[in-house]
Amino acid sequence: QAVKGYSLTLPLDDPEQAPARPLLDLEKRIVTARFGHRLRVAGLADFDPEPETLRPERRDLLRASAARLFPHLAKPILAGAGEDWTGLRPMTPRGVPMIGATPVKGLWLNTGHGAMGWTMAAGSAELLADLLCGQPTSIPLGGLGYAEA
Repeated sequence: QAVKGYSLTLPLDDPEQAPARPLLDLEKRIVTARFGHRLRVAGLADFDPEPETLRPERRDLLRASAARLFPHLAKPILAGAGEDWTGLRPMTPRGVPMIGATPVKGLWLNTGHGAMGWTMAAGSAELLADLLCGQPTSIPLGGLGYAEA
């Protein structure tokens, strides 16, 4: 089932206003990443019957968390600068992705990462590429297959 996540993408006057490396705030359940002159803050997860509706209270919570994490950017964050987004993220019940072949000939999966999609993207793609090429994978795939989801 897909969960609804939220993000804020904030323009930066100077890229040095945000860390060069991604941050994970486990307590607030948000992650951050800098993309050149932009800072992305993402997080939260809802099972929501209205997947395309950006709930103002969740947007405000994400912005408040971002402002506490980056106090030097709090004023523009809290003033509504940047772009708010909400959308669905496929997630498996166990929270681990499904990577590999399905019972349908020629259909392979690399999905179900939930909130960790961006974080796991490169590694998951490498695993799938190895499978498609018939090469050994760098890690055991136990628990990541279609049948184990």
